[in-house]
Amino acid sequence: PIHTLPAEILSDILVRACNSSSSVRIAEVCKLWHTMILPTPLFWTQIVKNSRFHRTRPLKVLPLLLDRTATLPVSLDATFRTAIKASITDHRLHITSLTIDVLESKVFLSFHRHISQYGMPVLQHLCIRFSSSHNLQSDSDSCWPSHCVPSLRNLEVQPACFPFVVVNTLQKVALVGPDSWGYYAPQHVSQALAECDELQELHLTRTSWPDVSF
Repeated sequence: PIHTLPAEILSDILVRACNSSSSVRIAEVCKLWHTMILPTPLFWTQIVKNSRFHRTRPLKVLPLLLDRTATLPVSLDATFRTAIKASITDHRLHITSLTIDVLESKVFLSFHRHISQYGMPVLQHLCIRFSSSHNLQSDSDSCWPSHCVPSLRNLEVQPACFPFVVVNTLQKVALVGPDSWGYYAPQHVSQALAECDELQELHLTRTSWPDVSF
């Protein structure tokens, strides 16, 4: 019987079985499994990684799930809104990958200011899915200072957003469509790319470089 397995082997099996957000139901199978899983950060890290936090109900349980990950590296996919700010701030020391949806320009600028203020020191991968970037405008303080995301290496973002989030530690950049450059002329994006001293790869996905003279 499975209950005769040593605790560490059973725990490892349960963690390996966690491959979707619905895997949280494993903790409801029996009292033993619940008792075993509850203090296992790796299980909850897998739950967060395999979930998308875009609706109100999942967002409500996100703080609890992140607390259960302890200090293990976390990959998070969520819609940026007021309810998620505290979770990002409280766990910024172990969120290593962040995929964020922003629905309009003012929300993107709120996300930008939030990261500028609090920083994410271990963030390595950032993907920003932006449905409307045509009203973005910048000022001299638009770019993130490198010290707020010192570990950031991979970035996936629309061209119009790129100058806001460029840092000189980037190694891989994907500029993702739609085919809209928004407020920024290609020159601005070129200037931002020039700041990427360690850049190794540049990908254009569902977008193209405008046919203009520089």
